[in-house]
Amino acid sequence: MLPVISRLLRSSVPRVHHHCRCGFKSIYSLDKLYPNSKFDYTGADNQYREAAEKSETFHGYIPVEELQVSYSRSSGPGGQNVNKVNTKVDVRFDIEKAKWIPNHLKPLLREKHNTRITKEGEFFIQSDKTRSRDYNMADCLDKIRYIIRQLEHPEVEVTPEDEAIIAYRQRKAAAERLREKRDNSLKKEARRMDNF
Repeated sequence: MLPVISRLLRSSVPRVHHHCRCGFKSIYSLDKLYPNSKFDYTGADNQYREAAEKSETFHGYIPVEELQVSYSRSSGPGGQNVNKVNTKVDVRFDIEKAKWIPNHLKPLLREKHNTRITKEGEFFIQSDKTRSRDYNMADCLDKIRYIIRQLEHPEVEVTPEDEAIIAYRQRKAAAERLREKRDNSLKKEARRMDNF
């Protein structure tokens, strides 16, 4: 009897459905933190790619889809995780096809980092610094950026005046270190004499 009554009551009483149409928006939402920004991420990658290809300097943009990325077991940190998860990252790219590297830097890259280039002309770099695959990938990209930026800004030649200044500072630092050693030695010797 009870199920019949409940069914009758359910069918005769109109139901009111409340759909919450007022959405919660945090005070930390992106449009509140950056009110004048456009949040269209679809064309941003193409923008950076075009700028990198047209420029004669390296801006740090590396298109990940042009890299050959492979993962393998690491010998780095991670405990037993190392034996189970492929966290070591090996990144390769063809130097000639890399449009994001300025053309005047490609011969320098081949010359200065010839140990990192395969017979096929691919530049390779690897990382097993952390136990995270993503962090190792980021580390590889940072290494590539660092190498290219070093090529872009060659080392400044040291003048004879600079060499003299460096030698003077090294002599001064060595003399200070020896003075501190002598003072510590005399202090310890004085303590030994006090004990007798």
